[in-house]
Amino acid sequence: MIFQLVDPSYCVTTDLTYHKHAIYEGVRSLYPNVSINVHRYYFEIEDESSQIVSDLPLINEEIAARDPYLKSLFKNHPVKTDNEIIFSPLLFKNA
Repeated sequence: MIFQLVDPSYCVTTDLTYHKHAIYEGVRSLYPNVSINVHRYYFEIEDESSQIVSDLPLINEEIAARDPYLKSLFKNHPVKTDNEIIFSPLLFKNA
């Protein structure tokens, strides 16, 4: 699964390789055994579990707690839950 920043203006100006330790640690705090590849504009988790997508808000929080710059990039993003669309603060979205 590929994840990119929610705000498209930061997708091309933020090099995620500089934040790879926060991404690795944040994802592995919830999923310790997944394989993670961080690229310049996105990162990928080599796991096809739909649970990861549903846990994306928690993953975002764990990553942001480890990196002040990424924490500053949180944006409200529409999220569908239980046949209802709500706006939730997110850092990364499923691309």
